[in-house]
Amino acid sequence: MDVVPSVAALADVPLDPHQRMIVAALVKAFPRHMTAEAIANSIYRHRADGGPETALQTVRVQISRLRRALPAYGWTIPLGYRGRGNIGEYRWEPVR
Repeated sequence: MDVVPSVAALADVPLDPHQRMIVAALVKAFPRHMTAEAIANSIYRHRADGGPETALQTVRVQISRLRRALPAYGWTIPLGYRGRGNIGEYRWEPVR
């Protein structure tokens, strides 16, 4: 049986706004991977300036925090490396 993730299922999980946006981006991309850059672009796409210079670092820090918090709710964000230069890619998946 395939698991279909839902952001609504995490409505009561205490997440800050950046974490909620990261979760929403990864759930929308499920089951595909996203790079930190793609997640940052998704979060800051509405801004004319493209977001702060620290956008990638913000995404990485928030994903680190999410990795500690989400397993208690049955989800995780593993890191995989792909392609030339071992680009880090994140994805949303259930804890097994």
